[in-house]
Amino acid sequence: MKKKITKIYFFAGNSKQAKAAKTKLLKKYKQTEVEKAEVIVALGGDGTMLETLHKFIDKKVPIYGMNCGSVGFLMNNFSTDKLTKRIQLAKKNSVLKYHMAISIKLYPCCGSGRARRKNHRCWRRWILLLFL
Repeated sequence: MKKKITKIYFFAGNSKQAKAAKTKLLKKYKQTEVEKAEVIVALGGDGTMLETLHKFIDKKVPIYGMNCGSVGFLMNNFSTDKLTKRIQLAKKNSVLKYHMAISIKLYPCCGSGRARRKNHRCWRRWILLLFL
């Protein structure tokens, strides 16, 4: 059986709905400092979830999102009832940091070897290929 979650940090987006939701949750649940939190609850829309992930990704703390916006594809439904139980039942997923790498290869434009000559005036000296 999983350990009961008691240390929650609430992070609300800038919308009125998200701030109101945070106020409701703070009346029912105690908030802890982010450094001591066992879970971070993001309140808002998908943008708030992305902002929360970006802001707290180095904390290595699970983030549970609740929709207080208009779309909320990345979020769970908002409810003040049984929050700790819903967090425990949530499936754990990992978000990896993706780093974009660019590999550049230069190819001569002429296969005839004329590009090596000093007086060759090809309008495309090199073809640049980017591999993302």
